[in-house]
Amino acid sequence: MDNQRIFLFAVLSVLILMLWTAWESEHRPAAVPATNAKQDVPSAPVTGAAPAAPAKAGTPSPGAVQIETGSRIQVSTDLLNAEIDTQGGTACCRITQTLAFP
Repeated sequence: MDNQRIFLFAVLSVLILMLWTAWESEHRPAAVPATNAKQDVPSAPVTGAAPAAPAKAGTPSPGAVQIETGSRIQVSTDLLNAEIDTQGGTACCRITQTLAFP
């Protein structure tokens, strides 16, 4: 009796494997054929003049976007003090002081 369970388990395992491979072959995305031909890549035109640097470091460039800041919240934990900007964005959290580091 015990051998019948082992044989049924083996047959079920093989059937599941066959079903899985058939499903994979049907749902596999189409392979993109590899091309060995070299493509001509256009290059940017070379100019003699370099772009001009901004006059002042604090002056934003014409295309720059100003980041709006909201109010700042002070957070103190046992390991650090931090300021969190309520507006979010790229500079949303600033650690002001590390109190203890394990």
